Amino acid sequence: TVETARLVGERAVAQAAAAAALASAVDPDDGRSRAHELAVANGAVLEAFRRVGTSVEVTVRVGRARATAGGVAVPCRGDRCRPHAYP
Repeated sequence: TVETARLVGERAVAQAAAAAALASAVDPDDGRSRAHELAVANGAVLEAFRRVGTSVEVTVRVGRARATAGGVAVPCRGDRCRPHAYP
C-alpha cells in the first residue's frame, strides 16, 4: 500500500540521517550539537544522544520511523582518528 511505501521511505531516510548524525557525534567537545545539525540537514529530528566513554549512540526520527546508530571512536594514531560504526 501507499502507507507501507511511505513508512519504508521514512525508515530509509531515518537510517541515513542517523548514520550522518553519528559521524559528526564523535566530536568530544560538541558532539550533541553537531549530531543535531546533521540530523536536521538530513530531514530528521534528533531524539536521543548518548555518550559513554568513547562510545556514542544517536536516535533520530523521520515521520513515524526511528533509527539508531552507534559507534566507538578509535584511539588516534598520528593524524588518523576515525569512528567505526556498527548497526
